[in-house]
Amino acid sequence: MNTPTNDATATLSRRQRQAIYALIICSSLSIVGAKIATITRDGETPMLSANDRSRWCTIRAIVDHGTYAIDQVIFDENGKRIGAWQTIDLVHHRNVNGTPHYYSSKPPLLPTLCAGPYWVVKRVTGSTMGKHPMYVIRILLVMINVPCLALILWWTTCLVERYGKTDWGRILVVATAAGGTFLTSFSVTLNNHLLASLGVTGCLVCIMRIGRERDAPWWCYFGAGLAAAFTSANELPALSFLCLVLAFSLVRNPRHALTGTCLGAALIVVTFFVINYRVHNSLRPAYAHRGLGTRIADLPNDQFADYKKPTVKEIRDSLPESERKLLSSQEPRGSQSSLRLQESGEGFAVWDRWGPILALQQGEGKWTAYRWDDWYDYPIDKTPTRRRSYWKGDKQGVDRGEPSRAVYAFHALAGHHGIFSLTPLWLLAFVGLGVYACAKDERRWFALSVLLLAVVCLSFYVLRPEHDRNYGGVSSGFRWMFWFIPFWLLALLPVADWASGRPWMRRVCYLMFAIGAFSVHYGLNNPWTQPWIFDHWTWLQWIDYQ
Repeated sequence: MNTPTNDATATLSRRQRQAIYALIICSSLSIVGAKIATITRDGETPMLSANDRSRWCTIRAIVDHGTYAIDQVIFDENGKRIGAWQTIDLVHHRNVNGTPHYYSSKPPLLPTLCAGPYWVVKRVTGSTMGKHPMYVIRILLVMINVPCLALILWWTTCLVERYGKTDWGRILVVATAAGGTFLTSFSVTLNNHLLASLGVTGCLVCIMRIGRERDAPWWCYFGAGLAAAFTSANELPALSFLCLVLAFSLVRNPRHALTGTCLGAALIVVTFFVINYRVHNSLRPAYAHRGLGTRIADLPNDQFADYKKPTVKEIRDSLPESERKLLSSQEPRGSQSSLRLQESGEGFAVWDRWGPILALQQGEGKWTAYRWDDWYDYPIDKTPTRRRSYWKGDKQGVDRGEPSRAVYAFHALAGHHGIFSLTPLWLLAFVGLGVYACAKDERRWFALSVLLLAVVCLSFYVLRPEHDRNYGGVSSGFRWMFWFIPFWLLALLPVADWASGRPWMRRVCYLMFAIGAFSVHYGLNNPWTQPWIFDHWTWLQWIDYQ
């Protein structure tokens, strides 16, 4: 069903509103561009945290060294860490040839896409990240982030014009998009959240048209699948969003869904896994390799002279014939001289000269052997004896994890990283979802889908193990839910339209907007810092994450 724009309560023409939108968007983009031009954390590079530095390491390695391994980026010729390129967001594993290397723990799709602009900048200017990081990285941030933010804001104005009813309500939503959400602050750093939000906004433009037009063109289905899959490639829980988009497309037009939506999604999905397999020789993302690998065999205690600590020879002789090569494939001429047994976690690990290759855990009357798959247990430098990464050692602050799921849910919603406490307008957005849920057109499925997605994704994070309940680490907001921002902006419209005719409610909206804008600009110099509520409560000694 078509839902024509209702301008009965609007006094400005569409062209006048677009002029106001243009001024708001230009102001936002100018602020972001100026901040990128001056941003720095240590006076040496514009890289603001381990998170974005991890991705920049991969981009530099691809273009400058022709590999995804970042050893040559983070270590000097003597094997010592280079401070300006140091990151804790990395993993350590063997490549297809059996040689161990360091890699970014971030999915390689985003760095691969960003390597193209860097290649162009390097060829045109002759500058590299290694020699001129301040210059090159800032240029790349402008080339990547500013157009992404511009597209998000432009598409938002398209949705606002379509579904808004009042001038004031539309302008409030556009102003919120431009300066009242964390998409603005995270536009000054390389991250996946901005690109995920770009995917959501693009998908909304396509899927809302599919919802209101039975004969929507094929490209809408293709664009919806492409954008939804791109979102899920940048935010793992957004797989639920992709599934909903595919299901809705099939209901609306099975033929277009199969030839359009599925094709668009397949392009991203296949590319994601092909690149990931090329880099890590595994279909699973690097961050999924955290524990025991493939089970090889059970080794009864009676096969060992000392069941508390078997020897390497006893372990090798107890393995199936097909697996014995695992303990010798990396040794010259089959020599076993460098193999040794070391304590690891709740058991032992068999090491060759490069690192662990086999994990052993003791059970009742037996040892169980696994292929080594803990990519987060790696040397802190090039000396294998000095093992223990940040994630396996003494984690600091919120990275230690929140023991209580109830406390975690509170702080994620209304506490120091609260979705509603940092951006109060989202309270009205959820009221708007309730309004849309009562509609009789495409807005109803939109509202129900967003409510379902919000519950599923928030539950996903709350129910994670304790070590993963860290509020997204050091971040100016609960960043794992930032990809919902385009949904909430559209959901804010009906309440903003209702408030436009009520002066007291407009004042409430102004206050809510001001708090959200304050939260955004508090972290604009570096979004990889704690929110203002976190800092204030720490000063009051209400919380202590030391």
